Amino acid sequence: MSLAAACLLFSMVPTLVGAVDEPPAGTLIPSVSLSVENGAVAGWDLGESATVDGSDIKLIDRTAKTKGTIWTSQQCHADQWEASFQLTINGDAENAGKGLGFWYTTSVMKPGILFGSDERYEGFGLLFDSYDDDGKNDNPIIMGWINDGTKVFNHDTDGLGTRFGGCRAKYRNRGNKVGVKVTYQHDSLKVLLDMRNNGVWERCLVKDNIYLSAGSYFGFSAANMAETPGDEVRLHNLKVYDLETKESIKKEEEELAKKEEEEKKARTGSGEIHDLAEQMSGIQKDLHEEFLQKISDMIQRDHVTASHEFRAIRSQLSDTLESAAQPKEALSQLKDTIGTLSTSLDEMKKDLQTLKSGSGGGNNDEVKKKLDSFQNDIANVKRSVENQMSQQRNAKAELKQHMVTVSDAVEKGGGGASWSYVLLFQLLFVVALVLYRRSGSGEAKQHLV
Repeated sequence: MSLAAACLLFSMVPTLVGAVDEPPAGTLIPSVSLSVENGAVAGWDLGESATVDGSDIKLIDRTAKTKGTIWTSQQCHADQWEASFQLTINGDAENAGKGLGFWYTTSVMKPGILFGSDERYEGFGLLFDSYDDDGKNDNPIIMGWINDGTKVFNHDTDGLGTRFGGCRAKYRNRGNKVGVKVTYQHDSLKVLLDMRNNGVWERCLVKDNIYLSAGSYFGFSAANMAETPGDEVRLHNLKVYDLETKESIKKEEEELAKKEEEEKKARTGSGEIHDLAEQMSGIQKDLHEEFLQKISDMIQRDHVTASHEFRAIRSQLSDTLESAAQPKEALSQLKDTIGTLSTSLDEMKKDLQTLKSGSGGGNNDEVKKKLDSFQNDIANVKRSVENQMSQQRNAKAELKQHMVTVSDAVEKGGGGASWSYVLLFQLLFVVALVLYRRSGSGEAKQHLV
């Protein structure tokens, strides 16, 4: 074996870090911890083939192509946390399942091809890869993976090129529960394993400069290969702790103050006496940018207000012009009715003269029919006149309402842009009013005299 290969193999082996099995110095978060009571799991949603089996969660059985998921229904809002749980994964020694995923993501993932879950997510995944896809005989492997929602997992190389950190760990067919502890604190991830369930924790993964969003969801998923029977995967006793306590916050503040004091002394000792001037310059720059931002916000608000006024007045003007056109149409109809009535009246006079000269007394039935027809024509004229008068009153009321709206805009507008819009549409209303009077009132007098 080459020296490089030996170094790589050594880096993938868990490192002994201690034999202490005590709860962390934090506060238990019951809403995202997992416990089975009366055959149910409060606050968690089971999906696919996942079931409650006694005091355990059986994510999958050994059936080929099966997958199971479980997700918390509430978000974890802790900035720093520790998740501790136990697993049992059993199956045929030569036919491993696909694997298991522990997730901390910004949203609940749908079932998919990455150990039972979708591979496009935002957050962190701790992947237990049981199946040897690349044929290098280096599985099972535990690895970390951060995704921003755009990356895909390289299944053919067991994640090589996308994964980070991790270790080789024979967590299958142990005959005991395997403990897993995932800690996220100070932008650093650490994964410890208790392989023998005896309180001896070994380090598997440590990665700094990891930034995870508070308010994310915890979840688990597992899957078997499509062609062959795989593993049965069981989950036990998940507990999540908030590591940010009053004591830890106070300690962080003290460390930060100490660091700032040391930096201040270092600057003083190096003769950097212009430090205060630099700080004042920075403050002045910040205030200048804040002032410009406020001016920009004010201009934006005035523009939005003016736009709303423009749309409202434009809509009202359209309604006014449409109402002003209606009396003209009504008068045209009235003119046609009067013309028809005049023709009918002339015809009736001729008929009456004919009846009177031809039969001496006339035929009473025919005379009655002519009179009834004449009365109907008169009734039609009356209805037309009443409709036209009603439309005139409605149009005048609309114009009056528009003038009130413009007056309110003048009083409440305040800005130069608002006044410009008001003056422009005031002029348009005057034009609309003139058109209305010419097409409505004048023609009404002309035709009704």
